[in-house]
Amino acid sequence: TPFALSDCLGPVAGVQAGMLDIMNAYWPLPNGPELGGGTAQAFYNPPQTIQEDFGTARVDHNFSLKDTFSANYLIDSGLSITPIADPLFYQAFNIRSQVLSLQETHLFSTNVINTFTVGFSRAAIIFTSQPYVPFPQSVYFALGEFPNPGKPSIGGGITGGGGSNTSHLTAARTLYTYQDQLQLVKGRHQISIGGLVSPLGSNEKDIKNTSGSASFAGL
Repeated sequence: TPFALSDCLGPVAGVQAGMLDIMNAYWPLPNGPELGGGTAQAFYNPPQTIQEDFGTARVDHNFSLKDTFSANYLIDSGLSITPIADPLFYQAFNIRSQVLSLQETHLFSTNVINTFTVGFSRAAIIFTSQPYVPFPQSVYFALGEFPNPGKPSIGGGITGGGGSNTSHLTAARTLYTYQDQLQLVKGRHQISIGGLVSPLGSNEKDIKNTSGSASFAGL
């Protein structure tokens, strides 16, 4: 995708020399045709990567003829790094899902069976927006808990610089499950009695304007 930027101080009237460090840090050098007025096009092909790891485990154990136990665990972890319009920066999505299940079955008699299950599931995402290479702190807009460089924008059809202002978003939802079921068999009839409790926890932190932004009408 082409985008324009100031490539030198000379052709643009009124450009402050102190802005050149910011422009050189937030926009790549042009490698395409000049558009006039101190702007030119740039074409780049930054890397995009996707990694995903999946694993599962199961354990079964017989304590006795009347007691059996099983445990299941599953994890799925993925990381996606995607370039944005400004090819010096990327967006990273880190997603992890986990499921754990424990079950114990007790045989009181051939007609009475009790099953107790404990479950845990959690899905979490972390979103960040960072530069591909080390960024000079001298041109950061703000320094704080989440040191994002910043997000400058210049009018006149120039692609915005920097990463996302909503970076460092974290969200996680956790579900716990407790279930007990008793089965009674009487002749042709089967009676099931039980209860289920499923508390849900949701933790979200959506940071806005972590790095600050600056807008200019033109060069």
